[in-house]
Amino acid sequence: MSRNDIEKAVVCPNKELIKQKYDENKGLILLSAHFGNWEYVAASVSAQVKIPFYVIVKSQRNPYVNDWLNKARTMWINKVVPLGISIRQIYSELKEKNIVAMVADQRGPIEGIRVNFFGRKASVYSGPAILALKTDSPIIYGVTVRQPDNSYVTELHEISKENLPDDYNEKIIELSQRHTSFLEKYIREYPEQWLWMHKRWKY
Repeated sequence: MSRNDIEKAVVCPNKELIKQKYDENKGLILLSAHFGNWEYVAASVSAQVKIPFYVIVKSQRNPYVNDWLNKARTMWINKVVPLGISIRQIYSELKEKNIVAMVADQRGPIEGIRVNFFGRKASVYSGPAILALKTDSPIIYGVTVRQPDNSYVTELHEISKENLPDDYNEKIIELSQRHTSFLEKYIREYPEQWLWMHKRWKY
């Protein structure tokens, strides 16, 4: 795909929200999910706003597949941050006022925090909430929805950090609940497009 092709791959009506929050010079956390075509949203929207995203990725076991995927992810302006060294580098990129992008629908560790997800408690990773609180970076959630003509539309939504509890741990839980609830709303509307078929309620 050419740069022009990837820019047209996803329609993002409110992409100016990214520029607006980026210009606040606090860094920016972009969240998405394994929904629709999550690879497209990072590649296309970053090309449209002309600002690179530092995308957090899990390395694949097959090194050839891993290299092929990362070559595709960085074909235009994005950078990849391998999971494992990511927390330190994510924090560094946010302190440098950059944009960090990650999917946020994985099952968290057994000792992790729990939030409500489809009426049941589910473990989630607390990293996005912790980073947002420590760096004062805003959080924007974008879900890429496949349309009947096989095009894609992404609506961006800022996850509010207003009126959080006073207790720090409760702040993490509440902020994690807010972005999880946003995803749940989209899954309820387009259940066939959520492709993360692991056991979110395993423990």
